[in-house]
Amino acid sequence: MSFVTNWLSYPNTRGVSAWGQKPSNLIRSARLAATTDTSLTVPSLVGMGKGLTTNSSVLAVFGYEDAATVFVANGVSADPGTDAAFVTTKSGVINPASLTVKGGDVLHFYALSQKYVTVAFYAVG
Repeated sequence: MSFVTNWLSYPNTRGVSAWGQKPSNLIRSARLAATTDTSLTVPSLVGMGKGLTTNSSVLAVFGYEDAATVFVANGVSADPGTDAAFVTTKSGVINPASLTVKGGDVLHFYALSQKYVTVAFYAVG
């Protein structure tokens, strides 16, 4: 698994100067409606020219509008819940920085007010 590449002067290898994360060539963005579950299917083909199958791991990296509270869930509806105590849940994580998912997974987003969210996908497996 490699997130970085050193300097390569060959244009067909998409090298970058020094060390750093390769830019994603697959980014999705949306303005989420308030209190509405919005879904996004993780693409099966992700990466810098690397074809993946639905069993391959994909890193979804999220960006949020300032002051956004967004619940993100994988495979189930995102929901803030109403429990006053900690309970086991699959209904969402608040503003995750990233999640490891697979091609074909369905990400669900739920915002308390209209907010912009972006998702960049990176091939990791």
